[in-house]
Amino acid sequence: MDFRPAERENASVLSTIIQDTSGGLVDYILTGIIPFTKPHQILQSQVISEDSLYSYRHMLVCEDEGEILGLLYAYPWDAHKASGMTKRYLSKERYAVVEELLNSAEDNSLFINTFWVAEKYRGTGLADVLMDIAADWAEIEKLSRLSLHVWKANERAVKFYRRHGFSQTRSFSFPDHKLLHHKTEKLQMCKELA
Repeated sequence: MDFRPAERENASVLSTIIQDTSGGLVDYILTGIIPFTKPHQILQSQVISEDSLYSYRHMLVCEDEGEILGLLYAYPWDAHKASGMTKRYLSKERYAVVEELLNSAEDNSLFINTFWVAEKYRGTGLADVLMDIAADWAEIEKLSRLSLHVWKANERAVKFYRRHGFSQTRSFSFPDHKLLHHKTEKLQMCKELA
């Protein structure tokens, strides 16, 4: 297994992982904002871009023989803000639902946007290694905390984060919507680093 920065050529796979792990949030935000364009296409265009918050440049992957087995997508907390595109194109009603979430990260933290391990590698310790890498990344950025959002219904992930020292700092409510996979709130969790 190798850990390396993501590359532009990985954009399609990275976009799929981000979309799948979002629990429908990517679809909720991006569906219908650009006519005749699917959410995956919009997200992939952002992953390819070097200037986007969703750029591959903010991602680290674990791979084995060319297959991506893990993804850590993170950036400093003060960059976690709704994009201009989201503000411009999302309906006022839908933007009101996600505004707090899209503009929320714990001060002085490395915000983990996406934390993913391939199903066949869950329970092997790979996630623990990725979390250690996240802590090292925060230290390099001179940040004293890690923060993230997780669906409350994703009990396995919540348990994993708690085991790694994260605690809940706030929650965000969502309406019952066909694009959202979870009918629960999303939690913001934070971990203080030593």
